[in-house]
Amino acid sequence: MIRRPPRSTLSSSSAASDVYKRQQENSSQVECQETFIGQMLAQLRQLLNMDLNVAVVLTGLVSLLVQCPDPRVHSFMFRGGEHAPLTAAVMEVCSSVKSLMEETPESHAILDRARKALDSEEKPAQASNEELETEVAAQFRNLVVWEEFVKELLATIEMKNMLFAIQLDQD
Repeated sequence: MIRRPPRSTLSSSSAASDVYKRQQENSSQVECQETFIGQMLAQLRQLLNMDLNVAVVLTGLVSLLVQCPDPRVHSFMFRGGEHAPLTAAVMEVCSSVKSLMEETPESHAILDRARKALDSEEKPAQASNEELETEVAAQFRNLVVWEEFVKELLATIEMKNMLFAIQLDQD
């Protein structure tokens, strides 16, 4: 919330006016950050349907943003509980993952092959001639990327909670 200077101090040289100007500058920086972060989270929702390399870069960037110590970034990504932007994006991708697993015959076997292909840095065409070149196989490769992202996300949240608890103990 931007606090305005009292009506009696509207002169451009007053201290209250200077504070008001700084608040306006900070507000526009936060809006810009929220737009950038919001765009990244919107892209994250489409993770299963994007190129593997894009999925890897995107999840890496979102992981770095989650680790950002700036309270404004943290507040934007986590405010609102289950309706927080990051939580909503994660829930949407989890729902897509669940649907993919339920609708794909032999989904666990395909997922295991995708993991092995990515772990061994094998080219997808070498892992299985037809299967890994399909759209479903591409989604399963991205699902492996999603699994790793979620592990890192949970570890980061746990670390932030521990740091918060330590900070509370010191106060």
